[in-house]
Amino acid sequence: MPADDSKNVKIPLKGVQETLLLPLWARARENEKPKPYLLDLKASEIMHRLDYDFGRLEKALTQGAFGKDHTAIFLIRNKYFDDAIKKFLVGHPGATVVNIGAGLDTTFHRVDNGSLRWYDLDFPDVIDLRRKILPETNRSKCIAKSVLDFSWFDDIGPVQDGLFLLAGGSLFYLKEQDVKRLFSALAARYSGAELIFDSINLMGKWGTNRANKGAGMVDAPAKWAIRGAKQIARWGNHIEVVAEWPFFSRAVRDPSWKKRTIMLMNMSDWLKIASIIHLRFE
Repeated sequence: MPADDSKNVKIPLKGVQETLLLPLWARARENEKPKPYLLDLKASEIMHRLDYDFGRLEKALTQGAFGKDHTAIFLIRNKYFDDAIKKFLVGHPGATVVNIGAGLDTTFHRVDNGSLRWYDLDFPDVIDLRRKILPETNRSKCIAKSVLDFSWFDDIGPVQDGLFLLAGGSLFYLKEQDVKRLFSALAARYSGAELIFDSINLMGKWGTNRANKGAGMVDAPAKWAIRGAKQIARWGNHIEVVAEWPFFSRAVRDPSWKKRTIMLMNMSDWLKIASIIHLRFE
């Protein structure tokens, strides 16, 4: 489908779907720095085509605990995910990659090795918007379904060289029983598939809901909070924990970040407010 050349694409989204704008805004703003933590020019291109009051988001987020360094939260996650995908592609160059809750994410453009198959999965209204701005290609397709509608398994078709899934800022908007159901279904259908995602504990859940409320997204409550990956592993022997680490622990501190930001990052890691979890399904 051809891209919409309009420079004023409206955002008809509410609730959880509207949160897709947060990481997009963060990546675009980071591009304005002399030495961006993660360069994503595609994000800037998209943001400038949207008819949306990003000033409301910026005001809400920059008044939070991390101030103007708030973009680091989203960029660190992107960097982790990019690295994990590239590492998987070394052994599986023809892999199928599924981006759960893709929103307006541009990871495909940063990690494409020329032979992978990529699927962006999200609600129909989000995918409708995405297709207007980011046209599909012969190796990058969209699936307009909820992640809990497992018919999307059939949409991606046979997996020839491994399956890798990423879910940034999306799984904690589901109920725990739905996450369990998703993981069981993946293990039953795709033995050996891997998934990387970010999780939050109860404190992180409170902070996420507070931030979303401040940005005017009152219909997007986080629901799923966990103490750690061991809690997930107890769901059954079909889940293997490949890796888990506190959210900021592997991030190189940017010299431009304020001391307060670094202190809060260290505190978040100590309290395990947010984590990155990498699983394999058997």
